[in-house]
Amino acid sequence: MTTDSDEISGFSMFFKKAIDIKLRELYYCISNLIQLGEFMSDYIVRTKSLTKTYGRRNVVDHINMHVKRGEIYGFIGRNGAGKTTTLKMIANLVSPTSGEMELFGSTDLKQARKKIGVLIENPGLYPAMNAYDNIKMKCLMLGIENSDKKIKELLELVGLQNAANKKAKNFSLGMKQRLGVAMTLVNDPELILLDEPINGLDPQGIVELRDLFLKLQQRGITIIVSSHILEELSKIANRFGVIASGKLIREVTTEELHTLSHTAIVIEVDKEVEAKKVLMDFGIEDFRQDKQTFFVFDKDANPGKINTALVQAGIEVSSIRTQDEDIETMFINMMGGANYV
Repeated sequence: MTTDSDEISGFSMFFKKAIDIKLRELYYCISNLIQLGEFMSDYIVRTKSLTKTYGRRNVVDHINMHVKRGEIYGFIGRNGAGKTTTLKMIANLVSPTSGEMELFGSTDLKQARKKIGVLIENPGLYPAMNAYDNIKMKCLMLGIENSDKKIKELLELVGLQNAANKKAKNFSLGMKQRLGVAMTLVNDPELILLDEPINGLDPQGIVELRDLFLKLQQRGITIIVSSHILEELSKIANRFGVIASGKLIREVTTEELHTLSHTAIVIEVDKEVEAKKVLMDFGIEDFRQDKQTFFVFDKDANPGKINTALVQAGIEVSSIRTQDEDIETMFINMMGGANYV
């Protein structure tokens, strides 16, 4: 015989199971929303401990890169720092030794890379072909037919509409780079990778390429551009990644750069070893040395007292002054020395 208490107990168990089921459904729903949010992330490139090893050397050493949609990301570093290898891994021209990568919020890298245009090391032009035919050849390689309208639009975009019939071998370096950029845009990419595109250009060529990058950004294209020409890149980049000896030292926005800038005490001496010892004995740790010139960034440092201490140690001080740190000096400090190229 079933009692009221048994019925109540049975109902309670049923109710508890129903709640458990709903909670599990809610959990899965929240999990899916989180995954969807990650997929629709603002980051168009994200790496985790990305590494490339040649022999016993990590050419790219566990870097965590974050590139936001629609920005120009300046990839800064000395020659040999790992910039090109990193870009090649993103483009699948080199396989990572270890680490993880997301492109457009997805780990389906094969599909995601269809949205990428690449210009690494050189434009890969056919010298005997004119500008129009070079782009036409790239269209044919990608299976793009009826491309006449697209080619004309690309030539106009990069400012080569009046050189469409000119052979590439007769182009200036700047014109070759702009034609190379046009060829990266054939597949309508959302992201383009550019490796040292302004290296070797004359001032006019740099200005033309810089204006082109800004024009592409206005069209919603994300750009990762590597360079060691800091002054020019600082005029267009929204964010910087600083790489040294394969390690990504820091990622910083243009706005953050201004807050990081320092006023330095610049000291020129005749005895660099003795001067370094005096500064350290004086309790100054935040300084950089370039041969016989010292840059002191300690905010509490007193130029007069430093000068007195150096002179008392028998060191000739030929100059001591204060100066605001420019962007180039700031990047040099991040990369750990004066000779960054």
